[in-house]
Amino acid sequence: MESPRVPHRSSPNRALAEDQMANVFSQFEIEFDVGADPIFHGGELITGKLKIELVKPVTIKAIKLQFKGRACILNRAEKDGEIEKVYFDRDFILLERPPGHLEPGHFLWNANFVYSLPFECPFPKGCPSSYESPSAFVRYFARATFEIDGAESNKYMVKRGITVVSPPEADALITPPTAEPVSASDTVMFGGCCCRGKVTAEVSLPKRNFAPGDAVVGALKVSNQHPRHVIDAIEVRLLDRVSVASADLSAPASARILLHRRLEKTDVVKTKSSLSKSDVFFFEVPAVLPSPAGAQPVTQSPEIYSMAPDTAPSKVVESPSTATLKFRKQPFLRVDYVIQVSIGTHITLELPIVILSTPVSGSSVEYRPFVAGAQPFGDSDEADKKRLAEAEFAFAPLYPVLIAPKPLAATVVNGGGVPQTPCNTVNGGTPAANESSAEVAAGALKAALMHEGAKEDSEEEDAHRMEEMKEELERLADEVKGEIQKVQKEAEEEVAKAAKTAKETRPVQVVEELAETVQNGDVVVHRQVEVKKTEGEDGEVVTTTTTTEIRHETHVSSPEDDVQN
Repeated sequence: MESPRVPHRSSPNRALAEDQMANVFSQFEIEFDVGADPIFHGGELITGKLKIELVKPVTIKAIKLQFKGRACILNRAEKDGEIEKVYFDRDFILLERPPGHLEPGHFLWNANFVYSLPFECPFPKGCPSSYESPSAFVRYFARATFEIDGAESNKYMVKRGITVVSPPEADALITPPTAEPVSASDTVMFGGCCCRGKVTAEVSLPKRNFAPGDAVVGALKVSNQHPRHVIDAIEVRLLDRVSVASADLSAPASARILLHRRLEKTDVVKTKSSLSKSDVFFFEVPAVLPSPAGAQPVTQSPEIYSMAPDTAPSKVVESPSTATLKFRKQPFLRVDYVIQVSIGTHITLELPIVILSTPVSGSSVEYRPFVAGAQPFGDSDEADKKRLAEAEFAFAPLYPVLIAPKPLAATVVNGGGVPQTPCNTVNGGTPAANESSAEVAAGALKAALMHEGAKEDSEEEDAHRMEEMKEELERLADEVKGEIQKVQKEAEEEVAKAAKTAKETRPVQVVEELAETVQNGDVVVHRQVEVKKTEGEDGEVVTTTTTTEIRHETHVSSPEDDVQN
């Protein structure tokens, strides 16, 4: 899954030119076993390999690998500087030169050979989901450093971002949120003393809770005294506002535009004289970080996280490597969302909404890149390291989005070749080059959503798919039923043929026959011997010998015997 591209921006910590690193490496990258876009939820084991291929033989000083996860609020005006919270920080030495030896590991690293160094690191539970913005972030990454000995002490670096999606609490998925309709209205005056007028506008939503992938449909009404140009200037934006979780909700927060869309006349106008519609399709909720849970954040001491600019932390309360689960689960950042509707140049209405958490896996869940695109991903301790790319490292986290069983194909490609859906983000918060085409596609998507109605939940979808699989298996069974019967018939014929062959009389060959008569006194014995050869079922010759004896006894009577009788 490719992340949206962002334009290259210059920076004081800009990496060195690509040719300065290409004269040493032909390959230097971190590969994760889970795939090109690693996603973790907590409690897993991060495994992978560091792949290195050199252009020329080198003497290595050390190869190090670091895993780090931290949150930070940037550009604060207070004297304590930036606020930071570290969730975990693990350093590994994959290879290091032993003392007294010139070459690490007693061998020289050769060129034109791919070295593969495996690694593994346990990922702790309780870490919050990834988030990126110009003013704050929750960031996780793996960074490898390759140090070379020689006349010049050079350090080369490669970095990979890691997406973390914190699993929602069970009650957040089981208990459905209430509808909580939300609305906003405003009235402004326009014109001079002789032609004064006013415009009253109202926007309402039937609910304020939406999940990524849901369609936002509401009502829009503007009074009949509106100027004609108002119809051509209705825009909808999705904003996020980030602040410290422990701060007062009334305190100002940094806001940015995540999504921007201009409504067409067909979206809001029913008749020529009335600007009112109850089923206006605003947008589809994109891939964003869910809103914070309803529980009140835990107040934390700023002394734990305060870092003065360009200096080390003044106080260390707890080591990141021994941070407890409770410590990691304490909220640090709070991200709130607002739908902003602009009508003309004088009316701007805001409706706060809540982005619900979704399951982290399932057949109705798809991971998509963050709607705002890839964000700069640099750290201050990387200024002395060389990288393969000249531009700043950028990263876009992935978030789960609910998808329909049969998603609609409504993809538009802007002038820069970047695929966009009707509700896709505009790169960097600016309108896309093909805005009109995207609006037409959005109108088609809205009409389809009106006919589709409410989406099926995951259980209904699974039951539907199981029914489809059952029908498919029955269809396949009918197709092969004839073949099965044919095979059974052939097998029965073979068995009958074998049985018939077994019953057939085998040819018998008499190889020897002997008959003799022997008389011994009054006994006469007739003996007959017959030897036969027969071929058995297995082809073996069987010899059978049959002997038959007949005994006769004769007796001659005397006159004395006759008298006695």
